[in-house]
Amino acid sequence: MESRGALALACLTLLAGCRCPPPIVMKLEPARLVAAPSRLVLPATYVGQESSGLVELVNEGGQTASVDAFIDAPFATATSHLELVRGQAESLTVRFVPVTGGRASTLLRLGDLQVEVEGEGLAVPSCTAAGVCLTAHFDFKTAVCREAPKP
Repeated sequence: MESRGALALACLTLLAGCRCPPPIVMKLEPARLVAAPSRLVLPATYVGQESSGLVELVNEGGQTASVDAFIDAPFATATSHLELVRGQAESLTVRFVPVTGGRASTLLRLGDLQVEVEGEGLAVPSCTAAGVCLTAHFDFKTAVCREAPKP
């Protein structure tokens, strides 16, 4: 019996012209990644050694940003996929491991966002011992040739 009463009330409401406003639907603006810096210059690095730098990413849009990270060798990132919610920031480490001497540059691609990345590979100097009883090697930390007695 109650269901007939509810049905009758619903019919009367419709016939009386009562209209409810439509639900409010809010659209979120799309994700918008912003990078700082827009150009990353890594320090000059000896061949076979490694240097790194950071790119700070922020999602300034409304929706979650879901992007894959692509970069060409001799550069690399440890992260291949990022998801950032609205307002979230994340640091992305870019590594540089040169295999030859000379300037290297590429683009770090994160969806539509691109960051220029540059580095310079330094050839490792050839070190020669001053005498037959000595060995010579290049010390990467001090960037000089070192000698030591032969064992």
